[in-house]
Amino acid sequence: MDDKPRRLRARPAKGKVIDATDTDSVVDSGTKKRRASAHEPSSTAKKARKRKSSPQDKGAENVSPSLHRTPSTKRMVTHASMINQGTVVYAMDMEAQIVAEVTRKNIPWDTFCSIYLSDFDAKPQQGLAVNSMRKVGEGNWEEQLFWGRLRQLLSDEALCDLKLFYGGTKTLPDANKGKEVPSKPDFVLHVGEDSPTWADVDLLFEHTRSQEAVTKKFLQWLRGAWSVFHHQPFRRHLYGIMFIKPRAYVCYADHGCAVYSEPLYFATNIQHAEFLVDFLTWFIANPGYRGRDPTVKKEEDWLHIRHAGTTWAELPKGALCYRPCLVGRNIRVALVEDQGAKFPEERMVMKSTWEEKLPPESSPPSEVEVLEILLKANVRGLPQPYALESAIVRDDGSLEVETRSFPENCEVALSAPNTNLMVKMQASYVSSHTSKPLAPGANVGEPFVPRVKIQREQFNEPLEVRRRLTRVLMSYCVPLKEAMRTRGPESLMRIIRDAMITYYEAYKLPKFGFIHGDISIENILVPIEGCVLTGGLTHKDRSGTLIDWNLCFNAHGASSSRAFKSGTPAFMAPVLLKDKQIPRRTLGHDMESFFAVIIWIATLDFLNEAAFRVKPLALVMLDNKKTPMDIVNAKGNWFKHREDFKESVTDYFERPYRDDVQFLKCLHQLREILYPVHWSDLDVFLSSSFEEKDKEVTEDADPMKEDLFRECMKKIDDYLHDTKGRDEMERIDSNALARHTPESLS
Repeated sequence: MDDKPRRLRARPAKGKVIDATDTDSVVDSGTKKRRASAHEPSSTAKKARKRKSSPQDKGAENVSPSLHRTPSTKRMVTHASMINQGTVVYAMDMEAQIVAEVTRKNIPWDTFCSIYLSDFDAKPQQGLAVNSMRKVGEGNWEEQLFWGRLRQLLSDEALCDLKLFYGGTKTLPDANKGKEVPSKPDFVLHVGEDSPTWADVDLLFEHTRSQEAVTKKFLQWLRGAWSVFHHQPFRRHLYGIMFIKPRAYVCYADHGCAVYSEPLYFATNIQHAEFLVDFLTWFIANPGYRGRDPTVKKEEDWLHIRHAGTTWAELPKGALCYRPCLVGRNIRVALVEDQGAKFPEERMVMKSTWEEKLPPESSPPSEVEVLEILLKANVRGLPQPYALESAIVRDDGSLEVETRSFPENCEVALSAPNTNLMVKMQASYVSSHTSKPLAPGANVGEPFVPRVKIQREQFNEPLEVRRRLTRVLMSYCVPLKEAMRTRGPESLMRIIRDAMITYYEAYKLPKFGFIHGDISIENILVPIEGCVLTGGLTHKDRSGTLIDWNLCFNAHGASSSRAFKSGTPAFMAPVLLKDKQIPRRTLGHDMESFFAVIIWIATLDFLNEAAFRVKPLALVMLDNKKTPMDIVNAKGNWFKHREDFKESVTDYFERPYRDDVQFLKCLHQLREILYPVHWSDLDVFLSSSFEEKDKEVTEDADPMKEDLFRECMKKIDDYLHDTKGRDEMERIDSNALARHTPESLS
């Protein structure tokens, strides 16, 4: 390999690039300035053109496939959240969200080593030369001159299986231009061929002669890190080095934190040069600890995952849902096949997530524990989970695979510098750690998608969020949107009713049951032939079911780990979008979400997305300029007034739904139950006191709204001309009473 910088040939731009933040961000976090060519030096650095994003991918199939191509809900997290709109991945206030919580800076080297380099074995006998390391920092720091010195240090012989690559002004060839965060690494260490892709990268370098550019360079390093994690969905962590004249900073990021070390003056301080040499030597000599998942191997187009005592092959193009996330709840849901014939179903779904690690006393517990409780209580009709005892991934030492801890007494690396940015970040939270997109398929052409607003005090105070890797195996069911392409209103109502039955059983049957808390188009599935459901049920017994319990509440409507106001805003009850306090989450809130799902499906135009997007429902829910209060006001007008409901909602239903008079009648009846108008006389309304309303809240005989849920079930039964829903609820009530009644009283 020669010492000349290897460069990528220019490729025509495809699509349009979206900036992660606007001009009020922490720094100018757009694309980096173009550097002078290796062969044609120039003293003028041109800024990359800013381009507006297309509201949707032209190649997307009708409404975003992300609405129907996953058996697991789309989960957005407050850290580096991404929206996957079909094949398009957009950055959404990435820097601002990392700013708010989990970055740390200037970590003392001893502390950095003990926390983030603890996996590395002892340094090999022969390592990199300290003097050669010092020479890298001496002299002119112009990029190509610096590259030449770095190249002499990191020769092919010294790098073993790794190679050093100079990126110049180009991104790597597998970057989906216009469809992901623009990132142009300065140098990378990679495996594989001479011309690397993001999937080959193992370490990222950033370089600059500007001495005051630490914050900007760290943001650019994080942007490159996102690209690495995006193209390596099973990566656990990533290392990097920022060379910022005359210092070096070692960086680390996983799904729980993003940090960098104290400055190392490696050109003038021998000890600092030794630190840097030690790190690079350790990194080169320990390929198993560079951050890739040792249980995952790639062979051509197949991914092989070792889990639960067998090997699973992820089908080529088998990813049903992929929400890449740098720091946060990275999630990948895919169809996999058992290569060892250990399980009863050869093909099933694997859901890999980095879940927040909750305290042992949390109520409700983690999603894996929720599923275990539901299985133990024999809750019927859920997609059958398998090997839950192995769902929490452990390493060879039987320790949980989790993100690293935070150093004590270290500052947040990217604090919000002004009130405007603070307000933007505060508006992006649904709860302390979890947020959702406004609606599935929402237009994310603008930098910020509005979400439910929960104020936090001392916003720049560091948070300590630890995450652990979980893998849940479950039987495959068809997503609701996909199933409804060829079905009509009666089928939809059967699906909703059966999902409600499963919902009610999960709430009622366990000794300490759960309220789902996130009913949406993505979390309702349709069992098909061959699908295995809990309790020995099949698709003949249940037309609909539920998944994704990580935002659930306990049976009292409370949660020790999140705010009451969480979920997917497009489907949330309007009261949850207001700033008003509520005493608890109830079945009524989730019934409003079931109602919203019915309306969404009835409004969808599967053949013409453009026609769907101009309907009133889509104009409000898919416009990221709308605030939560805009949704509240729109739903208030539509749902509380019969004429508005007809003119703005049901008149825009697709023909099979619009022509079914009994279906429309059922929806109007549900609307009147969920959104009653209590006052018809103005004098009575004005004379009513707020104290009476408070009394209604505190002394409600049905605080969890079971009767309301039952009344809605009856209306759906009436439309379907049977009593299945009510009969199942009575059976569940009877079983729950028998289980929870002490023997001495029975």
